[in-house]
Amino acid sequence: MARGLMITFIVLACALEAAHRADGQSQVGQCLVGCGQKLVSCAIGCGTGGGGIGALTCFQSCGTGNTGCVTSCFRTHALPKPKLIS
Repeated sequence: MARGLMITFIVLACALEAAHRADGQSQVGQCLVGCGQKLVSCAIGCGTGGGGIGALTCFQSCGTGNTGCVTSCFRTHALPKPKLIS
């Protein structure tokens, strides 16, 4: 259970870092923040649902869902092209 929670928090940290880099005002940043919020809600639900094998499966499901959410953010919203220094 602790390992699943740790993996969940690592995924959340990566999503938040990507959101910070993508600028929170952009569509990608807003999408990533939404993914992070969904992940936290999912993890809290797993933590309050009891322990054991069911909790581990729940945390794994949260991580899988969050990975799909983050991936969809980058597929749905195109990142702006970087400015080239001339």
